[in-house]
Amino acid sequence: MDCGQHLDVVRAVLHFLVFLFLVTGFVYTAFFYNQEGGEGIVDARASP
Repeated sequence: MDCGQHLDVVRAVLHFLVFLFLVTGFVYTAFFYNQEGGEGIVDARASP
């Protein structure tokens, strides 16, 4: 493997890890955060 192939492998692994992180966060907020509706995905309440 030359340097270009190593770079492609590293980039693919990095993209996969970012994708996995985002999907895990979505699944956690959508199914395990115990808030109904859109509040489980985005909590946009302003603090007083």
